[in-house]
Amino acid sequence: GYAGDMAYMSRSADRRADVRAVVPGARSVVVTGPLYNTVPPYTPEDPPPDRARIARYAWGDDYHEILKARLDALRLSLIELDLSAERTGKAGEQIAMLEAQAPEDATAALRLRSAKAWLAFSSGDQHAITELEALRPDYDALMAEQPARYLQFAERLAEAYRTAGRIEPSIALFRELLQRQSMLYSERDVRSILAMVGLAQGLWLAARTDEALPLLLDADWLARETLGSEHDISLTVAAELAGLYTVLQKYGDA
Repeated sequence: GYAGDMAYMSRSADRRADVRAVVPGARSVVVTGPLYNTVPPYTPEDPPPDRARIARYAWGDDYHEILKARLDALRLSLIELDLSAERTGKAGEQIAMLEAQAPEDATAALRLRSAKAWLAFSSGDQHAITELEALRPDYDALMAEQPARYLQFAERLAEAYRTAGRIEPSIALFRELLQRQSMLYSERDVRSILAMVGLAQGLWLAARTDEALPLLLDADWLARETLGSEHDISLTVAAELAGLYTVLQKYGDA
């Protein structure tokens, strides 16, 4: 290639040649192409020999930091879209897609069972939680190679436990979610923030408000710093926090 003396480029050639070497199971790649063209600084077109020309991409702030922030914002947006699709109105589309893949893909077949059970539970079938529990050993086996799939399933099961009034199993699973997510994602990741809220809600229902309050305070700060104070998730966390403060004040604990 034309990497000049940047020998480090060859050290990761295999990883750049196949995205699955970085993210096992990946099927798609999002490629971005930002322009680094900027307004020229005050420099003559033909500088004297004692002055160096600086490559345009190196002008201004460190582009590594700028691109990292932009890509992180894109990643958060994609996660939000995925979460929204799972939690609202698009379960049917997801099931149809998985049904097409299931005959040839064992993971798709597992996800199909999970999606159907979650849809049934969300529609009021309390018995569907038994099907979700039955799938847990299969998802445990996926943890090493497809941790995101496992965490997605665990989040569903933890929410199902809480909705069904099984508070202690919900708390235990949300704690596990936070521990495992900390090894994979930043604490500012949307999934981590939502897991903090889920755990706090369970602790609140279990009358363990002394544990719930610091979690919600952390989630509130992280949501506002990461997503902005007007984002739906930030507003949801703020509402949860305000509700807990109201309860604490009413009963004289704050």
